[in-house]
Amino acid sequence: MGTSRASEQRMHDYRVYGGVLRTSMEFPALPGSAGRKPDWILREVRDLPPLDGATPVGEEKIGWYRGRPIRAALHRSATAYRLAFHHIGTYELAREGPNILWCPGPEASLEAAQQLLLGRVLSLALHLRGILCLHGSAAALGEEAVAFLAPKSYGKSTLAMALVRAGGRLITDDTLPVGRDPPLAFPGVHAIRLRSDSAARVAEVPGKEASAIGMKLEVTQFGRDQICLDPVPLAALYLLAPRKAEPGVVSVSRERIPAVPAALALVSHTKLGGVLGGTEAVTVLELATALASQTAVYGLQLPWGFDGLDEATDTLLSWHQDDALEAAVSAGTP
Repeated sequence: MGTSRASEQRMHDYRVYGGVLRTSMEFPALPGSAGRKPDWILREVRDLPPLDGATPVGEEKIGWYRGRPIRAALHRSATAYRLAFHHIGTYELAREGPNILWCPGPEASLEAAQQLLLGRVLSLALHLRGILCLHGSAAALGEEAVAFLAPKSYGKSTLAMALVRAGGRLITDDTLPVGRDPPLAFPGVHAIRLRSDSAARVAEVPGKEASAIGMKLEVTQFGRDQICLDPVPLAALYLLAPRKAEPGVVSVSRERIPAVPAALALVSHTKLGGVLGGTEAVTVLELATALASQTAVYGLQLPWGFDGLDEATDTLLSWHQDDALEAAVSAGTP
């Protein structure tokens, strides 16, 4: 399985996505964990031998790195999954047990390795445990979570940041794992990546440059009362649909999406996207169908840009205060 360098490096334990990650990489934005058996153990190796009997699962372009496109390709064998990122390196996940191997490519950087690990690699690890990972941002409003799903540059991170600024708590940005029975939003990295104009508009502190994959600013300075360390019951998933403001039209509105089209929409917003094909895609559809049957999925229409951001924030707070009150009345809670 290659030559390990773990013995030469100090290992750290971190809480992330409802589990514990043991790795030599340092993640200042992740809370530490002590006294718990790790769910995943990442070790760096100098090489990976051929994966016997491996078959391709899926491949897709995921972004840009140093001016060139990055493609992710997934292969599967009887013993492991291997996720390769062109130019950067390869991760291998054991089908059984906690082990993840990381073999850097010739153009690897620590920042890129960290970003990929916390994104698609751990999303794959969670998928293997039957947990659906979505490309979205989530915040807690009181004792329940709301999540935002959308393509890049639609404003999901900006909206989550605005809710945190308005008194909510950050659950995760970019990678959203959702547990089952009942649906729970698992906390991820307590950092939000924003474009410079969004950061200037909604962040209370300046972000630092985050340019490994894509050019954004990363906001990491959150108070203890602004983050969630434990899973939060998921009240609603919102599919963002920005539009031009029109006179006489309600600026911010939501419409409940029926279960079947909601499940198909969730599939289109999975973190691993086209990398999961064949039987893995069937599993994703089953997980999305189960989630859509248990959680409200809405289309959220709001003005494009910053013009309607304050109204959207206030409206979401109002909706979920009302929803919480109705639930308490139904349960007979004073």
